[in-house]
Amino acid sequence: MIKLDIYDKRILNELDKHSNIPLIRLSKKLKRSKQFILYRMKRMEDEGLINSYNAIIDVGKLGYLTYRFYIKMHNFNNKDKEAFEKYITNFKDEIFVFAVLHGKWDYALIVGVKSTKRLHEIWDSIHDKFKKNVLNYNFCLYSPIYNFNKSFIEDKVILERVYGNDHNLHQAKKTDLDILRIHAANTRIPLFHIAQKLKISFDTVKNRIKKLENEKIICGYKLGSDLTKLGFD
Repeated sequence: MIKLDIYDKRILNELDKHSNIPLIRLSKKLKRSKQFILYRMKRMEDEGLINSYNAIIDVGKLGYLTYRFYIKMHNFNNKDKEAFEKYITNFKDEIFVFAVLHGKWDYALIVGVKSTKRLHEIWDSIHDKFKKNVLNYNFCLYSPIYNFNKSFIEDKVILERVYGNDHNLHQAKKTDLDILRIHAANTRIPLFHIAQKLKISFDTVKNRIKKLENEKIICGYKLGSDLTKLGFD
């Protein structure tokens, strides 16, 4: 189990509220050098406690409906398991999360689609391929979703991010979506790197992200962390 001191906890606390917080601002908040903070962050990444820096995206405003599927299998050997998990990757652009579970269900899928027709196409494809193995399944629609930041210190401020409730569609341009794909997956990638990758100006990236925040397409920033490293289940 990883042991944290007060500086580690304060870094985690700030990053889970705003994973994109600039290093210079984090340095001023903690009254420690940028090198000190970078060292601590790198150490927690290497230890597997920090595994991602993400933006929270309201995909409903981009026209997506979000469902969660729960699946229970039977007569399911290792070869079947490998085949199933490989088959799921065929839908990697629409299955946002694929989780292996222990308990009542064996798998959970979070699926984002723009129509119920497409949802049925995905599920029918999976079910038809593995119908001899699927014992039971259930699914539900996400709406709305409440996301709270974790607290790593006693003096805590809890942020609530609500999304998936207001489905006023945002007519996202291709540039917006290209930026989101990079920025949401790692909010600590410098914006000028995104600009270089997409061959657009730095100001375009900065202004587009600000617009997406104002319109609540980006409705928050959070830290991906493996809390089992701290002794939590």
